[in-house]
Amino acid sequence: MAKKLFLLCLVAFVLLPALPQGQAKEKATFTNSTPFNPVENLPAMAALEKGFWKQEGLDVNWVTFKSGGPHMQALAAGKSDMGMTGGVSLMRPMAKGVPVIGIADLKALQNFYFWVKADSPINKAQDLKGKKVGISRTGGLGHAYAQVVLRALGLESQTKLVATGRLTASIAALKSGVVDAVVYTPMAMGIPKYQGVAREVVSVRDFMPKPWVDLIVFTSKGLIAKDPGTVNKLLSGYLKAVGFISKNRAWAIQKMKEKFRYPDPLAAEVFDRIMKNYKSKRGEVKVDPRALANVRSFMIEYGLLDKNAPEVEKMYTNQFAK
Repeated sequence: MAKKLFLLCLVAFVLLPALPQGQAKEKATFTNSTPFNPVENLPAMAALEKGFWKQEGLDVNWVTFKSGGPHMQALAAGKSDMGMTGGVSLMRPMAKGVPVIGIADLKALQNFYFWVKADSPINKAQDLKGKKVGISRTGGLGHAYAQVVLRALGLESQTKLVATGRLTASIAALKSGVVDAVVYTPMAMGIPKYQGVAREVVSVRDFMPKPWVDLIVFTSKGLIAKDPGTVNKLLSGYLKAVGFISKNRAWAIQKMKEKFRYPDPLAAEVFDRIMKNYKSKRGEVKVDPRALANVRSFMIEYGLLDKNAPEVEKMYTNQFAK
């Protein structure tokens, strides 16, 4: 009897399907708008390096684009399951019917400033009167931010805006005196600042409505409908990475030095200004509809968004931030 039972068990074992060495991980793609901004890129970098997405059973392909334009084209082509980009950048594809939606706000505030040469006589906002201000391109975000400040100061008709092109060309224009100031973020101008070439004089945020959304985590509406569990796992791994960064200053600074060639003072400033204030708990990363409304109104006022753009309630969901 015992022999017969043994044979039956052996047959059953042989007929069982082979189990994989490890559970197959679900594939997903996470995207960022630029390879040059550590505030955007370090969370995905940490999620991969520290295995936070793997812990969620995910095999994530991380893709960074050269700028927001190609990123938005990829969104339109359905090539991103989740990503991070500027709140302003995300509204444009939304207005064109691309099925993406905001799901989390890390409260990572990236300010723009007016930058001048280190030895410039410009020291305050009113000193911009009669000056030339460089912007990367006409009709872009920097252009709109410059207009906000100059309009508030009553200097819009007394200050000339000049399209100076990419960052390197803009810095060259500032150095040579083609323009008296340029409008960029501290991340963009950090190296010239610590080289003693440039300094910030006017904060754009002082003139913007509050609250505001600078960087927003988004996902595909189709993925929410088809597989909300994957959305939840992607966000969970990402928020674990964000929490890790905010508590590990030395790691973040070292990565900024290695990957972005930041000098120690700049890396420390970026961490202390922004990254240590990252929010990573579900209840803390809810998207504030008032902030989105301010971004939407700003974009419509400055011609960056059609006035018939979707209403705010269609631009976000907090179902994954609970």
